[in-house]
Amino acid sequence: MTVDVLRAASANDSAAAWRVSAPARRTRAVLEMDPVLDEIERRAATGLGAILNKALLEALLTLPVDLPVPIQALDRRTIRTLTAAPAGCIDYTNDVVVRRAVSPIRVLRAGVCAARWSDGLSQAGQFASYCSRYAVLTSDAADLDHAVMEARYYGIGLATMIDGPESLRWLIHPAPFRPTRETVASWHFAESALDAMSHSVDLASE
Repeated sequence: MTVDVLRAASANDSAAAWRVSAPARRTRAVLEMDPVLDEIERRAATGLGAILNKALLEALLTLPVDLPVPIQALDRRTIRTLTAAPAGCIDYTNDVVVRRAVSPIRVLRAGVCAARWSDGLSQAGQFASYCSRYAVLTSDAADLDHAVMEARYYGIGLATMIDGPESLRWLIHPAPFRPTRETVASWHFAESALDAMSHSVDLASE
């Protein structure tokens, strides 16, 4: 039921994204993603999948993309991490390292399903640092006006779907997400979403 509700909400509101239902940050959510096709194709050619090692992502973020960096400019810990990286992450010689890996997708939105607004607010709030987010309520809220006010304040989209997909009603659309910079956490979230996509039977691309 949860997956059906969320997929119906995402399909009605954003038909252009890849969508996958997955447990993310301890919450069942539907993630809508914009693929970076060049990076996905490059990884496929090198056999590189999702990069889930946070230490490796941190080391990669110290490097510019596609520009050579002298090995002696890096500390020993970073060198050890990079030289142990799987194929496709970097190009490495005795003197120079070049970062090739970038985030393979951009997570556009995360949707959660809840019977109560308080649960929807808590669950959707977990994605505040990564993407736009919304909650779909599947039962009548005790105080819908208050839920709308809070949703607007936090920038969380709010919809109701009481009697199946045809009853979907958007009360507030998600606020745009404006990332400031890429962090280890945001890159890891994108890689985790890619990993969930590769293992999910619920993937839909259009």
